[in-house]
Amino acid sequence: MNSLHKEKNNKGFSLIELLVVVAIIGILAAVGVVAYSGYTASAKVNTVKTQHADIAKYMGAEFQKCNIGVDNIFENTSGVAGADVVSEPCTTFGETSTIPRNVADALSVTFKNAYQGAWKAFTTATATGSGSNVMSPCVAANSGCHALTYDSTARQVTLSSVHDDPNTPGGQLTIVTVIRSE
Repeated sequence: MNSLHKEKNNKGFSLIELLVVVAIIGILAAVGVVAYSGYTASAKVNTVKTQHADIAKYMGAEFQKCNIGVDNIFENTSGVAGADVVSEPCTTFGETSTIPRNVADALSVTFKNAYQGAWKAFTTATATGSGSNVMSPCVAANSGCHALTYDSTARQVTLSSVHDDPNTPGGQLTIVTVIRSE
């Protein structure tokens, strides 16, 4: 009977063991948060760079359509019925300033601002939707925004895209590409 009282019931963890586990989890969480912040920052920069390249390719392809005999460019290519995109006739191409808006409206369906999810990615986009679905156009100096300007004399579009500078806290970088229509 004496042997029954000497047996200990060792179920569970000691306080020291629990504190060690909590400390390890805290260290891993601290390291993970810093790494995650770095990954999201670089993902936003890469998103803006990729969007910039895709916009330039899209405009170059649309401009080439006039050279191969297509009547209109920048038609409703967004895939959204009723999208507010006015096509540019190749015969009078460059005589209007609707090119930046047409490009922005056509691509705004898929391109969102990487930094501000409630904004479109273009400064020249028109607001669409109603109520809480309205997405505002970008403000040109904000990261994640793409600005398009058309020079009718040179028949070219200048695409400027702004993103955060990963090497300078609070700094920004601008990517500029000129797309010629000829």
